[in-house]
Amino acid sequence: MSPGAGIRALLLLCGLVGASAAQAQGAAQWWIGFVDTRNHAFLELPATREACAAREAALKRAPQAAGTLLAGALKPEAFVPPGARLLFGVSDLRGRYVERVLPRVAAIARADEREQGACWYLAEAGTEPTGYIAEEDTLAIATLPPRRLALRLASGDWRSYGSAAQVDGRFAAMEGAPAAWRARVEKLLPAYTQVYGQGFSAVLEKGAAPQNLGLIGAIDDGKGEAYNTLNLILRADGEKAGEAPLYQSGPSGGVAANRAGSFVAQAVAAVDLDGDGVDEIILRARYFSGGNLKVLKLVNGALMEIRQSAYEGE
Repeated sequence: MSPGAGIRALLLLCGLVGASAAQAQGAAQWWIGFVDTRNHAFLELPATREACAAREAALKRAPQAAGTLLAGALKPEAFVPPGARLLFGVSDLRGRYVERVLPRVAAIARADEREQGACWYLAEAGTEPTGYIAEEDTLAIATLPPRRLALRLASGDWRSYGSAAQVDGRFAAMEGAPAAWRARVEKLLPAYTQVYGQGFSAVLEKGAAPQNLGLIGAIDDGKGEAYNTLNLILRADGEKAGEAPLYQSGPSGGVAANRAGSFVAQAVAAVDLDGDGVDEIILRARYFSGGNLKVLKLVNGALMEIRQSAYEGE
């Protein structure tokens, strides 16, 4: 390695450690990741320009088949609080809880760099063999120190009504949609071509029982890539009462106006990630192309986005 390359590597390492130390000092010690088809866990690490550039450079030096793990020179201890053990409590969407050791940092090669995903992951023991292929199987959430999480999974009844491009046929195509949903959407996105919704529950006050919530959204895709979207979360008993939503994203104004904000939401689960007795809400966001996960937390009576996972898609 040349002296210049060594200095660049040192700067890169310092930049990554600085980013991870900031995360480690935060109150919330939790990570989003996945369990793969071989039952090994991977946790996303914070993305920085330097980290992603290092991953790209490594893959250019040694091209890999999609899914192949590439070992990183960084130490996993840099991403956890000082003195912490690398033993994480990992809960997945199938209701499994396993305490797992994740002792390495690795990148995952992609078939197409536009489908980048996270630049680096904490990877579990057992993923060290040369040529290990990671194929994502189910979403997982990890805590440190290990803590069993109670996931309140959203109902599987996410349903979209409509998609007729012609305005005249719009309402006929949505006769089955609840009137309360349509009334909510009509005021904010009157030219919608689809309306969708879903029910779920979450603890919104420490010590209280879970409350029934509703996700309501709509799409105006009548102009192709305009893809103007609206997403609302309301208390279930507030849908008809006209209460203000706990969360509102949009109308986005279309892809050209707000590419990052034009997404269709689907509730995944409510879960107390930071241990304060109040649930965070995990949403799956589908953009015009690709998607990611968004984590919402109740702050002063409103659900605010506090983290999102890496973008997967074109």
